[in-house]
Amino acid sequence: MDLRRLITLNLLLLGVLSSWLVGLGEGNGWLPLGTLVAALLGWWHCEVSGRAGLGPWVVNAVILFSAALAVSRFAQVGSAPDAVIAAHALTFLMIALFFEQKTPRTWWDLFSLSLLLVFLSTALHHGPLFAPLLVASLFFVLTALALLALHRQQRFCELAEEQDAGGEYRGERVDGWRLAAVGAATLVVGPLSLYFRSWSSRKAEPEGSSAVLPGSNGQVPRTPPASRAAAGWFAGIGAEFWWRMGRITGYSLLIGAVIFVMTPRFGEVQLFRVRRSGSWQGSTSPLQRTVGFDDQVQLGQFGSVSDDHQQVLRIRFWDHRNDTPYRAQGNLFLRGAVLNHYADGRWEHRPGSSPLPLSDDPRAWGDDGELVRQEVLLEPLDRPELFCVWPFHRLAQDDRVQYDGWRERLQRPGSLARRAFAYELLTTGFLAGRQAEVSPASGPTELAPLLQFPVESLPETAALAARWLADAGLPADEAWNRAQALERRLRASPRFEYRLGNLHRDPSRDPIETFIAHDSRGHCEYFASALTLMLRSAGLPARMVVGYKTDEYNNLEQCYWARQSDAHTWVEVFLPEEAIPAELRQQQPLADWSHGGWLRLDPTPSDLNELSWGEYARQQLRLWQVRLHTMWNQHVLQMGMARQDVLIYRPLIQGLRAAFTNLTQGEWWLRTLARFGHDLRSVLQAMAHPPLWFASGLLLCGLVISLVTLRRRSHAPGRWEAPQRRLPAWPAPTLRNVPAFFHRWQLLIRRWGFQRAPNQTVRELAAEAGERIAAANARPQLRQASLQVAEAFYQVRFGSGELDARQAAQVEQALDDLRLAQRPSRGSRE
Repeated sequence: MDLRRLITLNLLLLGVLSSWLVGLGEGNGWLPLGTLVAALLGWWHCEVSGRAGLGPWVVNAVILFSAALAVSRFAQVGSAPDAVIAAHALTFLMIALFFEQKTPRTWWDLFSLSLLLVFLSTALHHGPLFAPLLVASLFFVLTALALLALHRQQRFCELAEEQDAGGEYRGERVDGWRLAAVGAATLVVGPLSLYFRSWSSRKAEPEGSSAVLPGSNGQVPRTPPASRAAAGWFAGIGAEFWWRMGRITGYSLLIGAVIFVMTPRFGEVQLFRVRRSGSWQGSTSPLQRTVGFDDQVQLGQFGSVSDDHQQVLRIRFWDHRNDTPYRAQGNLFLRGAVLNHYADGRWEHRPGSSPLPLSDDPRAWGDDGELVRQEVLLEPLDRPELFCVWPFHRLAQDDRVQYDGWRERLQRPGSLARRAFAYELLTTGFLAGRQAEVSPASGPTELAPLLQFPVESLPETAALAARWLADAGLPADEAWNRAQALERRLRASPRFEYRLGNLHRDPSRDPIETFIAHDSRGHCEYFASALTLMLRSAGLPARMVVGYKTDEYNNLEQCYWARQSDAHTWVEVFLPEEAIPAELRQQQPLADWSHGGWLRLDPTPSDLNELSWGEYARQQLRLWQVRLHTMWNQHVLQMGMARQDVLIYRPLIQGLRAAFTNLTQGEWWLRTLARFGHDLRSVLQAMAHPPLWFASGLLLCGLVISLVTLRRRSHAPGRWEAPQRRLPAWPAPTLRNVPAFFHRWQLLIRRWGFQRAPNQTVRELAAEAGERIAAANARPQLRQASLQVAEAFYQVRFGSGELDARQAAQVEQALDDLRLAQRPSRGSRE
């Protein structure tokens, strides 16, 4: 494939990728698909079949149509975001240029349109798939620039040949009339006027030519016959070119990633403010999420929203005694609200006769027990409730964190509900690294609301609870064991099935009674409601709790994540102090059990128990996709000032501070030396065995052989070596993949004092050296001999890659002539 077609193909691929980025952010799959089809048709129409491309009338008509369509869509309020409208207009124009006969201007127009589309795509919301597509676009951008630069260099070489042949090159002229026309057209269609086509300068590049030479009259003349041999220099682009472009792309990504991560943020900078209803990033309206959590539960509504994996909060734990990270084990239950009244499938909270106070400050109880600090970052929500591990206590006086004793919940002011909110609390709710299953009551508990049970509407529920307790054979005074027995039976019973989503129930019957007696499918709300009502029917005071249950731990940020899909309901049953096991009370010395406690029960079975391996694999794949999206959002899209400080600067400063402290302490050096000596002794003892000595000897021999082989190859000129590696830093840049005869020619002209300068081409060096050698020996043919070697070098390196027998013989004869030429005296170069 020649250089011209390679440039065209590269730009077509870049255009398809840029439209793919826009379609990905817009959620429109037709845009990249249509662009791909247009690119294939344009390649076949213009490059394969060789038919004439679109004329200037058609291109200009597309420009006017795109401008008119964009203006009409801008005028319609809320029709589409600004970035999408502009991207669609540019895509229509780019598709039209796919069918135009390719010239340098067409190439640069396609290149600029692709870059504009990539730029506009960044204003849209993207997932992690945006990253690899952006990397691919970067690769094709760099290769397009390199190929266009090669085309430009080839053009200069051909112009020089034309001038040497007696032709006249008048240079590129600035057409004042055309600039005036572009300025006038800009007033009509805006920046799209830069892509207008004129009738005097849009002739297609001739088939078979590889350069476009500007003439004095604006026409595009054919490549001179003398330069068509030189066109073969750049006709073949080998694997080395793509390998180098790949390396440049990798280096660019690495440098860009370091700059992105390490550059300090100084707050929000709004680059675009096209209109208030647009979708440009930088909008001042905060993100608001509607979560699966609610302080009232209507059975049948939860499942429709709980399958959303958007992040709601992040919670990090610290050991408050020594201020070190605290890693919790198992599931976390983050309480949001408690519900104590049930009627006809609806749960709500009804306040008691007096508010419940906060528990006493656990820091006043001494140093025994686990005291954990919880740091919570809550995303913008549409509710005021706050979530945490209970029991909690305020770390400091914070008016933003408010406790409602009437409803037993933690909340914030309504004015702060629709923005990100960070708060810190203390808790004694952990026992040996796990969240304790029982927590102390903060005050006297009214038991009457917790025993309310509609016997008339739930006869099957009460009968099933009585039958299960009879099967367990537990006496009535063992409240702890009776509550856990009901939980185990409900969670493990094969007749009940976990099912997410809305379920159609008989509206004339209580949904829990239907769940127990007829349709035993449901999600956590049904299981928690059934267990709460069963406990009440057995005389055990119980209530339902809504919040979040999560076990997703992020090792990088050392915190737990809770998503909307983690919204959960569970059960708390009240136990008096004497019903709580004595050993459990002794394990939590910071807790006050004088008012009794709440035993947490979770009867909801895992939805993975009954899944087939295929469904399980799909669910795990989806979970990894969710995690990937979350990492993309947290570490790329939301890499703001606060997150950068937490993830980068604070750990970096702490690490440097710890390193400086260790390096200035003699104890650290002694410990390090002792540890090094211990490790060294262990290695020597392990190597004392003969098999290890034999393996170590083989490894050492292999390493020595590899080093010797590499050293020999570095000194032997060949196809993949760089023979000028040992030269000083000033001389000409190192050339790789050069033939052996070129090295011989370099050695010959070096005896005459010639060495290629960084800004000097091989042909220029050959001409200069040939003139000098020919003049010194009075043999004009020596100049042609030197140029013949240079031409052969271009053909091997940039052309077919090899010489035929006749050409090889001519090169050998030229080298012999140069070798037999009379050498100059030392320092005789003029």
